[in-house]
Amino acid sequence: MSIISLLLLTSLLPHLTFTARVKVGIVNGTETKPHSRPYMVSIQLNKTHICGGFLISDEFVLTAAHCWNGYPHILTVVVGAHDLKKKTFSQRIRVKSYIPHPHYTTICLLRNDIMLLRLQKKVKLNNYVKWIALPTDGEDVNADTFCSVAGWGRLSLNGSASDCLLEANITTIDNTDCQCRWRDEYSASQMICAYGSGGSCRGDSGGPLVCGDTAFGVTSFGYIKRCNSPKNEKLTAVVGAHDLEKINEGSIRIGVKSYHGHPDFNNNTFQNDIMLLRLEKEVEQNEKVMKISIQEGDIKPDSACSVTGWGRPSLNGKESKRLMEADVRIMNNTECENKWKYKFSATEMMCVYGHGGSCKGDGGGPLVCGDTAVGITSFAHVDVGIVNGKEAKPNSRPYMVSLQINGHHHCCGFLISDEFVMTAAHCQKNQVMTDVVGAHDLKNKNEGSVRIGVKSYHKHPDYSNESNLNDIMLLRLEEKVKLSTNVNLIIIKNKEEIKCTVCCVAGWGKRQIKGSVNDRLMEANVTIIKNQQCKEKWKGSEKYSLSKMMCAYGHGGSCKGDSGGPLVCGNTAVGVMSFGDRERCNSPESQTLTVVVGAHDLRLSKNSDRIGVKSYMQHPSYNRHFPWNDIMLLRLQEKVYLNNVKWISLPEKGEDVEADTHCSVAGWGRVDIKDLAMYPALFIQVVMMSLQKPKNNLGHLLKRQ
Repeated sequence: MSIISLLLLTSLLPHLTFTARVKVGIVNGTETKPHSRPYMVSIQLNKTHICGGFLISDEFVLTAAHCWNGYPHILTVVVGAHDLKKKTFSQRIRVKSYIPHPHYTTICLLRNDIMLLRLQKKVKLNNYVKWIALPTDGEDVNADTFCSVAGWGRLSLNGSASDCLLEANITTIDNTDCQCRWRDEYSASQMICAYGSGGSCRGDSGGPLVCGDTAFGVTSFGYIKRCNSPKNEKLTAVVGAHDLEKINEGSIRIGVKSYHGHPDFNNNTFQNDIMLLRLEKEVEQNEKVMKISIQEGDIKPDSACSVTGWGRPSLNGKESKRLMEADVRIMNNTECENKWKYKFSATEMMCVYGHGGSCKGDGGGPLVCGDTAVGITSFAHVDVGIVNGKEAKPNSRPYMVSLQINGHHHCCGFLISDEFVMTAAHCQKNQVMTDVVGAHDLKNKNEGSVRIGVKSYHKHPDYSNESNLNDIMLLRLEEKVKLSTNVNLIIIKNKEEIKCTVCCVAGWGKRQIKGSVNDRLMEANVTIIKNQQCKEKWKGSEKYSLSKMMCAYGHGGSCKGDSGGPLVCGNTAVGVMSFGDRERCNSPESQTLTVVVGAHDLRLSKNSDRIGVKSYMQHPSYNRHFPWNDIMLLRLQEKVYLNNVKWISLPEKGEDVEADTHCSVAGWGRVDIKDLAMYPALFIQVVMMSLQKPKNNLGHLLKRQ
C-alpha cells in the first residue's frame, strides 16, 4: 500500500519553502536506530509535541510556519531525543524569535509555509545533537530519488503520537503526476511529492525530507482523512452493479493499479477534467459488464442524450444505492458560454439541460447519446451550504469558539488569549452562556473539545442594539484554556493593515434562515468590498459606519449562528461578524428564490420547470413604504427551454394605454384574504380608468371571469 506525502520545495538562501493545510507525521514506518538522526527536533507547546523540525546550525531550527500561531514565548524545542518520555541526552531550549517567510499565507491556497526558529541559547553539539546540510545553490532533487522522512507523529489518523522517533523510506515523483494528484494545491516551483510503503500522517509537519545526507524539503501537508495518501484508502472500481447494496449479484470489485490524469487539468476552471484508471486485472465481459464505445467528432445541439450515476438525488440528500438515469439535451455553445463564462471551453466541453441532471457523486459518469459515450460528467450549477460554504478541515481553525446556551450553539467567537474570547455584543442574552473550545463536530464530545463557563462580559461601552454600531464584546473565561494543536489563539489586526482582499469566514451557523445549525465547522471565502460600495448597499441605514465597519461578499457567507466569528485575512482576525442581509442570509443565492415557468396548476409539474434566480435588480428609487417604482427585474440562473413558455412584449418608449381600454391580470394569489393561494391560474378583466374618474367607480370595473 503506497502513501503519498506532499512536501514543498523552493529556495531560501537557496533552500526551502513549504505550505501546509494539515499537520502531518509518520505511518507504516519503523523505529529509527536511537540518535541516528541527531538533527531531528521536537517542537513542543506546554511540553507536548506538536511539530517536527531540524537543526541547520547550533542556533537555528527550520520548520513549517503553520506550527506557530503568531504569539511568542510559548514554544520550546527538544534536541538530542529519541524517546520523548526519556530526558537522557536531550536538551530543552526556549525559542527566542520566530522568523516566518514574509509571504507565508494560509488564505485560499497555502504558500511559503517555512519558518526559522532562533533559540535562546546555542545547543551543545555532541554525538546526539548535530545539524543537517541544506542543498547548495542550484542543487535539486530528481524524480524517482530514494529519500526518507522521520518524526514523532501519529501512527494513524485517529491514533496517538509516537514516543519514539520513527522513519520511513519514500521515493520522489515527477511534477506531472504530483500536479494530477494535488491540482491547484500544488506549485511546481515550490513543492515535490514523494510516495512509498510508509509516509506521513498527522503530527510531524516541519520535519525534513532527507535525500542522501541533505535536507531537500519540509514535510508539509496531505490528505488528512487518508493520512496523506489517496492510496492509503484503497480506491476500487465496482463493475456490473445496479444496486450497490447487493454487490454480489453479478458485479465485480477490482482494485485500481494506476491513475493517469490529464496533464493540463485545471481545478479552477475544470478544463481537461478527465482521467484514465488502469485496473489491476482485465474485466471479463458478460451480459452485465460491457464496454461502451466512444464517439469522435461533434455532437449536434438539442440532441437527446442521458446521464447516469449513483449520486445524490438532491444536494443535501444521500447517495443513491441504485443506479439512476435522467434524460438531457445538448445546449448550443453560445448559450453555454453565456452561462459559464470563463469556465467553459467550446473545444473541450459541452453543456446539457433538462428536468433531471447530475448531482454530487455523479462526477465521472458518461454522457450517452445513442449507444456511444460523448462526454464525462464534470460539474454543474448547485447552491451549496456557513452558507454556500464547505466543511473546514478538522481543527484547522483552532481559535474558533462555539458560544452555547443550555448546550445549544448560539453564536461564534474566537480566542485572542488563553483567557479571553472575542465575539459580537448582540450575542449576549439574559441566560448562562458557556464556551466550547477545540471543537470541530459539536456532536462529538470525545474529540478533545473543552467546555468552559464565562466569568464576565465586557461589551463595547458605545454598543447600540438599534444600529449595531460597536457590536463587539470580550468574554472572560472562568479558567484559562490549555493551548494545544486543537486549541490556539489568533492575532488581531486593524482594518488599515489589511493588504489582501480575499478573506475567510467560519462558523457553525445555519445554512439558511429557517434551517438548523451545522454540527461541523463550515468555512467560506469572501471578498472585501470598497467602502463606497458598502455605503450604497446599506444606503439610508444607520447600521453602517465607514470608520468602524467593512463589508464582504461572496458565493458563501454568514447566517444566523455565525455572529461573533472572525473575518480572517491571511493569518489574522481583522473583524467580527455582526449582521447581514437577514432575508438572504448574507447572500442573494443562499435563500434560493425560484421561478416556476410554464405552469397552469402549481400542483402539477408537467410542462413546467423550476429555475433559480441568479440576481435581483430593484428600481433604484423604490421605497417599501410607498407604492412608487414598485418594479424589479429577476435574472434567471439559466435560460428557459419549454415549448409552452414565451415572453411577452413591453410597450415602446412613449407608448401609453388609453382610458377605458380592456386589459387583464392573472395570478395564483388568494381569492379571499382568508383563503389559501389557488393552484389553477385565475384571471380577471379590468378596464383602464382615467385619473379624473372618481374612486367610487372602481367597484364595477372589476369582473371575475
